[in-house]
Amino acid sequence: MSERLGGGWAAVVVWIAIQLTLTSLPGAAIPVSIGHPVDWIGHGGLYGGLGVLIARVAWMRGWPSKRLVIAALIISLGGALDEAHQYFIPGRDMEFGDWVSDTLGAIAGLAVGAWLMRSRFQKWLR
Repeated sequence: MSERLGGGWAAVVVWIAIQLTLTSLPGAAIPVSIGHPVDWIGHGGLYGGLGVLIARVAWMRGWPSKRLVIAALIISLGGALDEAHQYFIPGRDMEFGDWVSDTLGAIAGLAVGAWLMRSRFQKWLR
């Protein structure tokens, strides 16, 4: 594995690829339609998982804590762009509430990930 994808980045790239695949599916390809607020749990979970993986990279790379704030802003921007791209996918739509859920999920994921990496569980997460 190249150094560029080392240090935890490979998992982040795979997670983002999965997210983009799921959010690019046309509405007709999604077998179950769940409404809000249940849908928001899914959004928060996807972006929360990304936040955990980014926090893992931050710990492995020795980032200062303020970089996690920057990471939260970048993930939030990514969520906004993802919502915007869904506007162009048949049967999907762009929703402000989904973006808020993405952002809150990312913040929660970063916080949980940072906590996990400082806990006794970090030895299994490296």
